Amino acid sequence: EIIESPDGQRNLAAYDVLAEALEAQGDSKGAQWVLRDAVTAVPSAKRQRLLADCAYRNGELASVDRQGRVSRLDAPVRSYLPGLGVSRDDRRLAVAIQTLSDQALWLYDRDRGLLSRLPGDGESNAPRWTPDGRHVAFSWLNRGRYVVGWQRTDGTAGPEVLSSSGGSPSSWSPDGRELAISKGDDIWMASIDGGRASLSPLAETPDVQERWPEFSPDGRWLAYTAN
Repeated sequence: EIIESPDGQRNLAAYDVLAEALEAQGDSKGAQWVLRDAVTAVPSAKRQRLLADCAYRNGELASVDRQGRVSRLDAPVRSYLPGLGVSRDDRRLAVAIQTLSDQALWLYDRDRGLLSRLPGDGESNAPRWTPDGRHVAFSWLNRGRYVVGWQRTDGTAGPEVLSSSGGSPSSWSPDGRELAISKGDDIWMASIDGGRASLSPLAETPDVQERWPEFSPDGRWLAYTAN
């Protein structure tokens, strides 16, 4: 239990220590939740600094080659979330950026060095490009409920609901007719027709976590993680 001191400093330090411990264990999501909880636990004078300094940490975009060499991309420093999407031609990235007031999708053009926000409301994450590069699918908090959304990448329209069943998009089939989704602890397949998705489980295994499927280039295989 964290006991509040008169100025809230004890609370702030305790939450910071717990968040740093979780992050050191690789649980960045847990650390973020701890820091969000701290917002209601410390006096208002401390809250803005807590969120600005800890909850939304700036980072850089980088590429890693097959030899493990890391190269920084010439993109602005922002509070990027993990799980970015790369277009089929490798020239554009879809990223989620989280700020104090927003969690939106942005596109980064590697050739022009341009970072631009896609229109829309609601928290978005885990973007995945369609093979033709015309849309991105993503996990979207729409009207208080997580759904699978998708949106044109030319920025001419806001997001639309692709499937109201929820889940996180993971990989498109090469022909763009199927989308592999992580939903709960299982892998689901979405058949796309006319801008709507019909979902069905690939396999339901109650005692095994199967996540983040990835189509092979020929569309015949799926690689995924499992415990």
